[in-house]
Amino acid sequence: MKPGSEPLYWEDGAHFQAWYPVSEAKALQAGKIIGRQFLGSKIILYRDAQGRPVAQTAYCAHLGADLSDGDMVDGQVRCPYHHWRYGPDGHCTHIASGHRPPRSARLFNYPVAEKWGLIWVFNGTEPLYEVPSFDGDESDYLFTARERPDVILTDSWIQGTNGLDFQHLTAVHNMPETAKPGEVTFNEFTIEYPLTFMSPDGFNRMYAANCLVSHWTLPLPTNCYVIFCTNAPEPGRSESFWVAAVKQMPDETRAQAEERLAALDQFLFGFFGEDEYVLNGLRLRLPGKAKLIKDDFYLGKFFTWLDRFPRAAPLD
Repeated sequence: MKPGSEPLYWEDGAHFQAWYPVSEAKALQAGKIIGRQFLGSKIILYRDAQGRPVAQTAYCAHLGADLSDGDMVDGQVRCPYHHWRYGPDGHCTHIASGHRPPRSARLFNYPVAEKWGLIWVFNGTEPLYEVPSFDGDESDYLFTARERPDVILTDSWIQGTNGLDFQHLTAVHNMPETAKPGEVTFNEFTIEYPLTFMSPDGFNRMYAANCLVSHWTLPLPTNCYVIFCTNAPEPGRSESFWVAAVKQMPDETRAQAEERLAALDQFLFGFFGEDEYVLNGLRLRLPGKAKLIKDDFYLGKFFTWLDRFPRAAPLD
């Protein structure tokens, strides 16, 4: 596919090879199965006997029953239709009629990680890079993870265009300065740049953004941090998540740090809500059709970079 050609995202069933958030970690309770739409199909999530998250394709290898309607029996997923069972490695281990399970009867396992209060799933057999993170260990931070309840009526990657759309960030989000030429670095899987950000306390803070296909990592000064990320459930729809985090400063109590965290979290509700109605009505004009101007220089480069980003068909 030539850079800038259509479509950028849903091409021949292939999707960007990225880490996608699919659930808040606290929602994944022991002994329960969660079903989530993922990349035009569906996956199931549950915890194994050691409490580790498992992500598998959601449809039984027998006749295709939805396993999210099943239950857990002895640490295995039991199909609601004929009670075939599947282990955490995906293989069918038991058939209620007593027949030996076919060797080919298995579910596909996605790479999965639990980090920053979210369950992340990678589109591919092996991750190409790490889950988005901040410096240090999770224990160094106070943080909260959120799933925004509203489904956005546009593809997941389109939300990511905001990160390089400096006209939008200035006009809508009141960021007084944008990145200057030479300050944006396009890496293999990340894009890094400085920008001025309006923080919850009303002061302008510089941050270095780390923009991937499905998530931003925004380390803010005053020990405030944000990961904004999106899931891609199906064509034309996306689900928004974020992590708000703070580090306790030497001159503040834990209670004061928790207050800063709560303020940051509430700020993000409003910040990302400012774009919701626009995204729901957006019919994005891609390069070749869009009337890009000089101010869109990095946005155009983003589209070219995105065209080259690795893709893979869902494992089912």
